[in-house]
Amino acid sequence: MISLSQAMISLERLDRYMLSKELVEQSVERVEGCDGIIAGGELTSIVGTVGSGKSSLLASALGEMHKISGKVRVCGTAAYVAQTSWIQNGTIQENILFGLPMDKEKYNEVIRVCCLEKDLEMMDYGDQTEIGERGINLSGGQKQRIQLARAVYQDCDIYLLDDVFSAVDAHTGSDIFKECVRGALKGKTILLVTHQVDFLHNVDLIMVMRDGVIVQSGKYNDLMESGMDFGALVAAHETAMGLVEEASHNTCILHAPMSFFDTTPSGRILSRASSDQSNVDFFIPYVLGLTVAIYIILLSIIIITCQYAWPTVFLLIPLGWLNIWYRGYFLATSRELTRLDSITKAPIIHHFSESISGVVTIRSFNKQERFSQENVNRVSANLRMDFHNNGSNEWLGFRLELIGSFILCMSAMFLIVLPSSIIRPGITLSIYGGEKIGVVGRTGSGKSTLIQVFFRLVEPTGGKIIIDGIDICRLGLHDLRSRFGIIPQEPVLFEGTVRSNIDPIGQHTDEDIWKSLERCQLKDVVAAKPEKLDASVVENGDNWSMGQRQLLCLGRVMLKRSRLLFMDEATASVDSKTDGVIQKIIREDFATCTIISIAHRIPTVMDCDRVLVIDAGWAKEFDKPSHLLERPSLFRALVQEYANRSARL
Repeated sequence: MISLSQAMISLERLDRYMLSKELVEQSVERVEGCDGIIAGGELTSIVGTVGSGKSSLLASALGEMHKISGKVRVCGTAAYVAQTSWIQNGTIQENILFGLPMDKEKYNEVIRVCCLEKDLEMMDYGDQTEIGERGINLSGGQKQRIQLARAVYQDCDIYLLDDVFSAVDAHTGSDIFKECVRGALKGKTILLVTHQVDFLHNVDLIMVMRDGVIVQSGKYNDLMESGMDFGALVAAHETAMGLVEEASHNTCILHAPMSFFDTTPSGRILSRASSDQSNVDFFIPYVLGLTVAIYIILLSIIIITCQYAWPTVFLLIPLGWLNIWYRGYFLATSRELTRLDSITKAPIIHHFSESISGVVTIRSFNKQERFSQENVNRVSANLRMDFHNNGSNEWLGFRLELIGSFILCMSAMFLIVLPSSIIRPGITLSIYGGEKIGVVGRTGSGKSTLIQVFFRLVEPTGGKIIIDGIDICRLGLHDLRSRFGIIPQEPVLFEGTVRSNIDPIGQHTDEDIWKSLERCQLKDVVAAKPEKLDASVVENGDNWSMGQRQLLCLGRVMLKRSRLLFMDEATASVDSKTDGVIQKIIREDFATCTIISIAHRIPTVMDCDRVLVIDAGWAKEFDKPSHLLERPSLFRALVQEYANRSARL
């Protein structure tokens, strides 16, 4: 009866989910008035301000947007590189091959044109390096180049590239455009969405978008002479360019360090927090009560037997031993098969979550059948364990328990005995209060890891980090992180409303929130929505453009008023105009704060008090920008690369 009632409740919940609307009202982007033909073999660039509909245009070409009217014809196979990187949990090689057989010559060429050779050399296992869930052990630029390599290896007819240069430095971006876009992909039809106007004079056709409509299209010189949106976009870019010539885990999920969630698959965590927690809350109390009742009955039988038939006591000893032996024999089998059932259930949840996150990429490469079959295989593996769990062979189960326990014991011993490797060994510096520090370096050099150490997402294995005379390793995680503000490389928004995202813990009034939105240039956007501050924000903020998400994160930090602000390539995915707005807000509203800013755009760090140059985990240079420019330095080489690109405009 209990199982039947639980099944009825589950069926009702599934019925409500299946009957719910697939599309949320007022959360669907619109693209209209986009008429045109893109010839085969052309390189077409799509530009425009934040929220103009560039990514939505690519989504409509992939069939990922609901078509109300008109026609979209795609002649040939298409490969898609998303703005937000989607990486599978596996090796780098598996992510690039994406189900295709290995062609060594072609594979090495793809690695070369995507500028991955030096990154693979720095890794102990090269392209066999295991990538954590969502690519957590890779930098943003490395993830972007791996998914670009995946697309190039597929050898499709059409390539849809959504802002692939946003997470890489200037030198790497130039190499990728020359060797990959204009080299390996020559003769392919390419739609390139970008905020980097440096490359636009080398494309065949430029489309300028505003409010979901293509307002201009043509060659670079023709559009510059027209003096409309495109000219304003390039002028804004030129203005910006003119500025330059705990070592072990805690024992429960809620108190585990952030690195635990980054390296443990989400399916395994959900399995522990759902089915395992259900067993703890319901099954164990039921069995515990039944066990106590049986032991009371057994004790009563023994007392009565000893009182009235005491010779039978001599039989209780061997029977008791036999009962204990059978109990141990059964528990060994049952425990192992239950563990296997839980372990095979976690990959199902993880694979489903991973497939949903990369559904656009999977569809663009026509890999639906492969992922569907993989899902069937994982479900079948779980059902096999479930079948054996209900009708198991005790002999086999006993041996599986011994093997599994031995492997688990050896793994746990090695995890405890072996020391953790030092990720960033060569950084020693002092920062004064109120200073603005810019951090630059090649993609994968360790810039983002530096911020992770400050927030103790990665626990220091040596050395000290002292702020205001206090070693941060001696502070609780809540006290430490509540003092910091951060604008991350990929903006983080939660499902809810604008108010809940700007003020997550509800400490501020609506007036303060509106002031914060006004300072970050979003007041008019939010005020135009019927719900105002209660306007919907879906999971990951997918109903807002990338630039608007970044501005919302900026508004959140402004409201918090932290004395120490970290910026991790906060303006990499926005155009130069929006970048200028963000930099102006930071200079005015955080004038007295200590700011540590990671950036690829040189204008972002030129007005900093000092610049830190990191290479392969070592602090190579740390001085004022003007002093670094006066002598031969890594920073000067990076500035020169920017200057050369600016001169070609």
